[in-house]
Amino acid sequence: MKVWVFGCDRKLIKSAADSGFRNMSEVLSYANCMAGDKPVDHIRVSNGNRGWCGSYTIYGREID
Repeated sequence: MKVWVFGCDRKLIKSAADSGFRNMSEVLSYANCMAGDKPVDHIRVSNGNRGWCGSYTIYGREID
């Protein structure tokens, strides 16, 4: 699974790949840690093995 964290200016803060996530709550927690003290606008999550991706607010709500 790949995670991209975007700041309020919509620029990429950080990205990472990890296969240990079991649920969205873990992904959101990890994204907050990756951002450090920078404000987060949204995150993008991609799972190549399952063929899906999506964008989410930092609160876990899916963005269309």
